[in-house]
Amino acid sequence: MFKRFKLGTKIFGSFALVLVLFISLVGFNFYVLDGIISRVLLTGDINKLVGNIFNARQQEKNFIIRGESRHSDKVFEEIQNFGAQAEEIKGKYQENEVHTQVDQMRIKAGSYAAAFKDYIQLDAEKTRTLNEMTRKAGVALQKTAAIRDVQKQQLEQIRQNSQSQFTKKLMMVDEANVIQNTAIEGKAFRV
Repeated sequence: MFKRFKLGTKIFGSFALVLVLFISLVGFNFYVLDGIISRVLLTGDINKLVGNIFNARQQEKNFIIRGESRHSDKVFEEIQNFGAQAEEIKGKYQENEVHTQVDQMRIKAGSYAAAFKDYIQLDAEKTRTLNEMTRKAGVALQKTAAIRDVQKQQLEQIRQNSQSQFTKKLMMVDEANVIQNTAIEGKAFRV
């Protein structure tokens, strides 16, 4: 079939065929490269989301260590940034798989924010409880110190009373001893 064509037509036909194959190869490569670029951009956007979560966790750690409210505010700020970037990603990419994954990430971020809010409330309640315990311990310490002082005074009074009674009894014993000695001497003189 190709024997009927002239040499110029064969060369031109071959060149046209190679050119068509080359153009289709370039078109296919652009299509594949576009998919790769889309995936790279998606990966970059997802990394930004991961960075937001990392920053939120960093601020959570700072809050736990230092207890300053500015760190908790930054956690919620990072979660808000996460939500805004997630919406931006959903708007950028039309694939359902991306939308599903981003929605799952937003749900997890929301539950993280709720858990952190609960932690803040528990920490505040713990602080209030500790302050109340410290205050009540101070009151109990004052009361026990007052009771101790009263008991020390009572003990001192009992000791003084006991000492005075002991001294009186000792004097009575001495007097009895003197009387006994006098009686023995008197008896000795009578005999």
